Amino acid sequence: MTNQIIQQLKLDQKWKAIISLILGLISLISGKEVIYIYATYKGVGDWILLIYFTIPILGIILGKMGLKSTKKGLAVVGIVLSVVGLLGTIIFYLFIKGMAESM
Repeated sequence: MTNQIIQQLKLDQKWKAIISLILGLISLISGKEVIYIYATYKGVGDWILLIYFTIPILGIILGKMGLKSTKKGLAVVGIVLSVVGLLGTIIFYLFIKGMAESM
C-alpha cells in the first residue's frame, strides 16, 4: 500500500503545484505585514525579511516544477501569485525605505 502511494507521488508531482499556490497566497497576503515588522523591529525584522523572501522564491520554484503535473493550472496561479507578492513586497519596501530616508 505504501509503495503504491510513493509511486503515485513520484509519477504525478501535483503536490508541488498545490504548495506553490499556497506559498503564493501567503506571499501575496503577508507582504505588508512583514515590511511593517521590519520597519518596527530592526534587529528581528532583518531575519523576518530574509525568511519571508524565501517563501515566494520557493513558490516560484515549486510552481515551475509543478508545471509538469496534472495540476498545471494551480502551478501557473502559484507562480503568478508568488511573483506578484514578491514584487509588491519589494515595491512596498522601497517605498517605506524612501519615506524613512526623507524624514
